[in-house]
Amino acid sequence: MANFQQVEKAHQDLKLELEGLKEDIKKTNDDITQTNQELSRYLDIDEKYTTNSLAIYNKENYLKSLKQDKALLEDILTHQASLSELYISYDESKLEYEKTYHHYNEQLELYLRSQAGILAQHLEVNKPCPVCGSTVHPKKAVLLENVLSKDELDELKDELTNKEKTYKDSEIELRKTLNSLKEKKQSYQKNHALPSEEFTADLLLDETVELIRRETTNLENLEQELKNLEKTKKLKLELEGKKKELEDKLNDIKDRLDEKTREYNENDKKYAVLKSALDKVKQELGEYDNEEVIENAIKDLESTIKVIRDSYEILQKDELDCQAKIVKLETRIAYLNAEIEDNKSTLDMTQRTFNDKLAENQFINYEEYQAVIKLEEFLDTYEDEISKYYEDYHHKTQSLADLNKELLNLTPVNLDLIMQKLTETKTRLENHNNQKNIVYAKLQSNKRLLNTIKITYDEMLKKKQEFGIISDLAKVANGDNPQKVAFERYVLAAYFEDIINAANQRLTIMTNNRYYLKRKDEKGKGRAQQGLDLEVEDLYTSKSRDVSTLSGGEAFMASLALALGLADVVQSYAGGIQLDTIFIDEGFGTLDPESLDQAINTLLSLQKQGRLIGIISHVQELKERIDVKLEVIPSKFGSKAKFVY
Repeated sequence: MANFQQVEKAHQDLKLELEGLKEDIKKTNDDITQTNQELSRYLDIDEKYTTNSLAIYNKENYLKSLKQDKALLEDILTHQASLSELYISYDESKLEYEKTYHHYNEQLELYLRSQAGILAQHLEVNKPCPVCGSTVHPKKAVLLENVLSKDELDELKDELTNKEKTYKDSEIELRKTLNSLKEKKQSYQKNHALPSEEFTADLLLDETVELIRRETTNLENLEQELKNLEKTKKLKLELEGKKKELEDKLNDIKDRLDEKTREYNENDKKYAVLKSALDKVKQELGEYDNEEVIENAIKDLESTIKVIRDSYEILQKDELDCQAKIVKLETRIAYLNAEIEDNKSTLDMTQRTFNDKLAENQFINYEEYQAVIKLEEFLDTYEDEISKYYEDYHHKTQSLADLNKELLNLTPVNLDLIMQKLTETKTRLENHNNQKNIVYAKLQSNKRLLNTIKITYDEMLKKKQEFGIISDLAKVANGDNPQKVAFERYVLAAYFEDIINAANQRLTIMTNNRYYLKRKDEKGKGRAQQGLDLEVEDLYTSKSRDVSTLSGGEAFMASLALALGLADVVQSYAGGIQLDTIFIDEGFGTLDPESLDQAINTLLSLQKQGRLIGIISHVQELKERIDVKLEVIPSKFGSKAKFVY
């Protein structure tokens, strides 16, 4: 009876607690509704914030691009301003160089002519000239006046070298500035798709500065708007946090309500059962009218129920484990069955394909197919031997025919004629022996003459001072000087400069104004002659280097430019000579696509000027660009050639 009273009291307490939880749910729902109303005013705040942030990002990038354009335009204007000074410097240095160059050549010619006059003063009648060996001197060279000494001429040469360096440096600086200005303009025009005729740097700079000012103001407005949006977004986050707390609280209350409802229902069932049992006990079991007896009976029943319930839970758990194992085994069996079916299908398809191929090739069975494979290998071996036999037979037959032709052209030998020639040969031999004796006699005479020469040599040492003049002249002619430049090479260097200048006109086009050939002025190593060596100026690095450092494609373009420059110079010096034909053997395969296109354009421009260009190459692009081709087709019977238009 006491247990029943406890259950009854707990039942009443749970009922009161459930009513309190329902009241809490109602209040929490009201708070959530109010928070949702406040949040509804900020539904699009995230979208506005994202849009504004993206607009700021785009605006900053646009401003960055405008500032880069501004810097580029200012750089272009700076280059344009410096160009006029560079042109003036270039013209002045060029004029000074040409003036000094002509003056030096005039003085050098006078100096060389004066050497002949000095030598002529020491010539004597009926004595040989030390230069030409003549003993007759009908017209001696005249000693010139106002001629520079060798030291003064060397100083003038150094001055010419310095002015040439100044001229070349100013030319290189001008080219570099022009190339840099061109690249910057092309970069700006490419970025803005602007035609060259519409490019005006100062106007574009003013427009860009105005755009930067206007876009900076717009960016500041967007940043201020973003700050306001950040404050609103923070308020929204606080409301969302509050809503989350209320929802968590509501869920917690609902969970507690569900738990208490289940507890109440269970308690209600237990209460109803106990109440019914108590009523029934009171009605049917009069002997249990004693409260103590009833409570003991209830305890026994509760114990029995607990044992039954524990057994039920154990059986239920075992059943679930068995069901899980059955599902796992059924899945594994289904997978294996599917894999077996796939393998069977693949095997059947492969077998059918193989049988179909046997039937197509008219094989009765697999054994016949194996026999034919072995037979084909056997036949291939004998076919090679038969082919070699026929080639050997053809070769020997051709050799026999050639020998028969040679036999037809042979004539019988006349032995009498041969004996006659032998007799004549013996006679000539005797004559040669007589000549030998004469030569020996001359040898003895020459030995006596040698003694006379030795005496003369001792006398000639006394005339060493006179020889010094001739020695200086020889040194000038042979390049025995600090520069190691012979007179011949010095004259050739003048022509070589013209050839290099003509070559650079095409090389700069073919290399996009990167490379510039020039004659090497520095003294080289060893005792080799100097004056005709080449080096290349790289305008990308502003450094000079030897032409041997050029790559295969660059060396080809340099060689082509020099060949064309030589042709131009030869024609300019000898008006009656026309070099209208040039042949180029290979070299195009080493060029990259851009260099190849520039080389082809150069050759096509020469062709338009009336020159005949012949190219030997395997490059496909050349075949497509050239209209008339002579194709050479090799074969085992010899090569064939045909014109293709």
